Amino acid sequence: MDKRTVLTGCIAIREDKLELAQGCLDELLSGDCSNEELLQGARSMLLCAARKHYDDLFIVWIEQLEPRLSLIVGSTSAEHAVAEFLSSMSFAVCDRRLTAAQPILRRLIQKYLQIVTDDKMLEEFLCEWSSMVARMARRSWQLETTWLLRILISALLRKRNLKLYDLVLLHLQMNFVMYCQWDGLEKAVAAYKELQLLYAYFLDKSIGKCTSETEQIKYFLLALRNVRSVVSNISRVLMQDELEVFQSWYAMLQYQQNGNVKGRGRMRLLVQLSIVYWNETKPKTSRKQMRFLKELLEPSVITDEYAKLLQKVV
Repeated sequence: MDKRTVLTGCIAIREDKLELAQGCLDELLSGDCSNEELLQGARSMLLCAARKHYDDLFIVWIEQLEPRLSLIVGSTSAEHAVAEFLSSMSFAVCDRRLTAAQPILRRLIQKYLQIVTDDKMLEEFLCEWSSMVARMARRSWQLETTWLLRILISALLRKRNLKLYDLVLLHLQMNFVMYCQWDGLEKAVAAYKELQLLYAYFLDKSIGKCTSETEQIKYFLLALRNVRSVVSNISRVLMQDELEVFQSWYAMLQYQQNGNVKGRGRMRLLVQLSIVYWNETKPKTSRKQMRFLKELLEPSVITDEYAKLLQKVV
């Protein structure tokens, strides 16, 4: 690839010569260049368009590039370059709030996550993605935050890698707690709604008929340990007792699921199991506070299946 083509395209965008810029992109697509060179060139030109606020041009170009990008993403020879391209483009789309480009990027990201073979690279990609979630949440851009979270959680569930779950959930947990410190628990719960639904999903998975006994315990602990850690850390940063955090968190979860009877039941189960697990594993902290949490534990929705799992892990 002649680098002058990309350079000319970028300069053309800066000088508002859009026909010349389009010609440079056409040349890039029809030219004889490697996958890495095309990704680098496309990235430079798309970012120039985004920075100059040529939102319509950005969307047109990403649509024109999708067929070629889809082929590149499906190739394992350019995993690192693809990861960099997808991360930078996703941030640009969120930063410029280009919702029309989101479906294209989601398709490319899902394809990439299906074929990526380097575990370390995948971990880095998803952890960087969780940082992007935090940046959008901090701006109170709920649409972008939700889009990013859904892609992240979808990727985790497809991989079914408990080690990967631990790492990514730790990053999300830290970001969630920091957001609580900045803007309060109410905004954090609203921004990270999908994270709390993921905890509930792990509880569902822990009693699934297709889940082995070993995995049942792992999924069960994955949810309850994360919630316990979140509550303890929020308690510290907000300088509140855990009981206050549980009470506020429960009220907000119920409000989120207003009108959804099944959803409210799942959130009540999540909170009740979390309180019982916290009480059993941190008796010194919980001893004086448990009597104030009885209203959240009654009536109990903890089934015999969950009660047996609790007995195994405490």
